[in-house]
Amino acid sequence: MHLLVALQLLTAVTALHHIGAFHPQHHAQRQRPDEDQALLFQTSNDASLDADPIKQAWHTLPLDHFNDSSTTFRARYWFDNQFYVAGGPVYILNGGETSGAGRLPFMRTGILRLMSEATGGSSIILEHRAYGKSLIGPDWKPANLKYLTTAQALADVAHFAQHANLSLPSGSVLSLSSVEHRITIGGSYAGAQSAFLRRLYPDIFFGAIASSAVTHAQVDFWQYMETIRLRGPKQCIQSIVDTVAFVDSMLDLERSDLTRRLQRVFGLENVTVPADFVNVLTTPLNYWQAANWDSTVGLDVFASFCSRLTSTDSAVPDALTSSLLPSYAAHASFNALGAYAAWIREYVTAVCPEGADQDACFGTYDDRAYQKDGPWRAWLWQVCTEWGYHIAAAPLNVTSLLSRRITLAYVSKSCQQSFGRDVPMWPNISRVNAYGDYGLSYDRLAFIDGQFDAWVEATPHASVAPPRNDTDEQPFWLIPRGGHHYDENGLLNRSAEPSQIKSVHARELAFIKKWLAEDGGIYEAASALRNSGGT
Repeated sequence: MHLLVALQLLTAVTALHHIGAFHPQHHAQRQRPDEDQALLFQTSNDASLDADPIKQAWHTLPLDHFNDSSTTFRARYWFDNQFYVAGGPVYILNGGETSGAGRLPFMRTGILRLMSEATGGSSIILEHRAYGKSLIGPDWKPANLKYLTTAQALADVAHFAQHANLSLPSGSVLSLSSVEHRITIGGSYAGAQSAFLRRLYPDIFFGAIASSAVTHAQVDFWQYMETIRLRGPKQCIQSIVDTVAFVDSMLDLERSDLTRRLQRVFGLENVTVPADFVNVLTTPLNYWQAANWDSTVGLDVFASFCSRLTSTDSAVPDALTSSLLPSYAAHASFNALGAYAAWIREYVTAVCPEGADQDACFGTYDDRAYQKDGPWRAWLWQVCTEWGYHIAAAPLNVTSLLSRRITLAYVSKSCQQSFGRDVPMWPNISRVNAYGDYGLSYDRLAFIDGQFDAWVEATPHASVAPPRNDTDEQPFWLIPRGGHHYDENGLLNRSAEPSQIKSVHARELAFIKKWLAEDGGIYEAASALRNSGGT
């Protein structure tokens, strides 16, 4: 494994610990901190700021859209008007549950660039309340987080779309209230937002592209790992299943001597609670979602882990073999267990400083750790109040990639540990599912999903969702072997994109152009203006 990948992994693993150890970061998107850092150090005297067509600005929003209050907060956004011509559409990409700076590649080379350049449009990224620098209070305590709801966030986008003003290259101002065709775009949680916005505010948003849109909220989303089990490389997946089952069988014996020897192989002999020990073993699985068709965007951690797991040159140390039950000495999972353990030691256990308390590094039962303030609390609040997506082991009648000790009670306890009585015992997922759930549909609302996306079972492409057809008015596209919002990033050289990405981008351009053309020919007028050099 390359050193850079290892360092990225270690950084991510450390971050995982701060949000409740190693279960998946629900919807969390990898962002490029260098984008945000660069923006922090730009000033009005920076020549590169003037040359860059992407500008950063702020918009004032009500803290509470549904009760009389004069309290406001400032939401950060970015806009690019280099391709805009009069009468063109405005594309508003929802920032979702991360810093909006992490979405800038979508504006530079991805879906926003693709759409705006082809249709004479303006593109915008609106940062979500309570994320990045769009803060709704001085801290992430419940007194402020109570304003972090799905309904408030949706109202933010609607307010912005009706009141924001953008500077045009000509020096004039584009008032979004005067724009006829506003199209909202988003991926994952932000994709669900786009779908909900089209249904809730059809008079404001002319259309929507919802990529990997998780329109279905669920308390125990065990299907996340099930998709990986069914779609992952067969030999690797079987090795994971065998290893985890073997570890569980050893722990089930409740022999402290065997448990300690087993944990020592993984470098985790001083982790006190068995559930915390097996929780660490989920770490490589969390990186399935990080893969991308563009190697400069995604991480190949899961593929690298699988390659190691299925190699034949890894074996369990003889000391362990002799210490375990003799009947397991020839077990097929032993080689995989050795490789699994070596990977955990090298890339996870090593995060914990030498001599440090391993429970402090990998444990999840110290409530004090969850009382610390920080931006990680924002998405956890949404998980605990409305969205769920706690990822536990599969039901007993289904083969599980996770240890049976990873129960719903275990993965959800961080809610009470972090927020106590300020959150319900279980999230009120009915608030989210009331927007349409699996069956949400609307004219000029496109759902674009990935066949191999771990979140696909929370989207309208789920196996339990009502079947539907792909039409121009209601596009419904499943990217073959596609992952998490695969269509949002792109290459300036479109011909260099892989075939399934070229296909979905062509499909998106086709239906967007048709939507615009059928609504009074605005697209043709804007294209003619742009091609003639008009502004």
